[in-house]
Amino acid sequence: MKKKNSGLFYLLFTGLFLLLCTITLLGSLAPWVDVSLLPFIQLIPAVLPFLFPVFVLFFFYYFKKSARWAAVSLAAIFCCGWVAGKDISFQNRPVEASGGLSVASFNVGTFDFEPAKIDTVAALIVSMNPDVISLQEFRNHLLDGNVHSLDYLKEKLQMPYAEFVHLPVHIHGAVIFSKYPIVDIDTMFLPRKEINSGILATVETPLGKVGVGNIHLSSFQAAQTLEENDEVKDKFKGVWNRINIVLPLQQEKVNQVLQKTNDYPYPMVIAGDFNSPPHTHIGYQFRQRFSDSFTEAGNGLGWTYPLAGFLGVRIDYQYHTNELMAVNHKIVHSGVSDHYPIQATYHLVP
Repeated sequence: MKKKNSGLFYLLFTGLFLLLCTITLLGSLAPWVDVSLLPFIQLIPAVLPFLFPVFVLFFFYYFKKSARWAAVSLAAIFCCGWVAGKDISFQNRPVEASGGLSVASFNVGTFDFEPAKIDTVAALIVSMNPDVISLQEFRNHLLDGNVHSLDYLKEKLQMPYAEFVHLPVHIHGAVIFSKYPIVDIDTMFLPRKEINSGILATVETPLGKVGVGNIHLSSFQAAQTLEENDEVKDKFKGVWNRINIVLPLQQEKVNQVLQKTNDYPYPMVIAGDFNSPPHTHIGYQFRQRFSDSFTEAGNGLGWTYPLAGFLGVRIDYQYHTNELMAVNHKIVHSGVSDHYPIQATYHLVP
């Protein structure tokens, strides 16, 4: 009986192992799989770093039992480590660098719909002292004194130039504040059914004219308002529906961003909340055109969206064109929002 139970345990254990190996393989291939094909694959890379220690345990379990399964475990460890490596950077760069253009990005979470929280956000941004900052989920509250958030923050941040482009049906979305004149503004995408939008400002900086993009790709929260069937009782089916709504929406916006920026005449930084980990088809498409400031000049763990304790995922980015080089990239660990702000300094390539 004991032998039978031991055999059943081994069978179930190996079944779980093979399932996780399949998931790992699919997640590893995500950058090269079009979003229209099996969209759920694009979510798997966010899980793979956390499977790394699981496969280490599998390896030690199989080490003396099966050389074949131990080798498969090693391959899975490599895949998980490869994906996790895109959230880790060991650049020996200074945290601060003199001169250049400092660009920050921050999803402020609509200030939690609390106008009083605007001062907390403002104090954090002032401490960072960026030249330009892109805010996502900015809400243009009417504050005491009959002043709106936009004008209030201009004064608080000492950034007299700001552009907030939105449809009349929204009072929140993407905004760009700048110490330097914004000489042109354009939209990259501006959907009616979502607050997540994308804009591109041309800023007259000490480096010359530089484009600063602010994009916020579709989130799973947005999918709640876009579902065709609001009475989905099966939770699994509900999640599946949202995956099939959100991922194509993200890809549609990425296509618009890449098309809009294709012939842009100036150096450019695209910052924002991508709602997507780096090892995805979306991340792959951006890395084909732009450099990632974190992998170029960051140091340490790149997670920008905390999940539990120190665990998190990197979904906020700054990408830049090859006329610029990032000389540092930092993540400001703050509990002001559900996202961490990110900041990078850029110089012109000599």
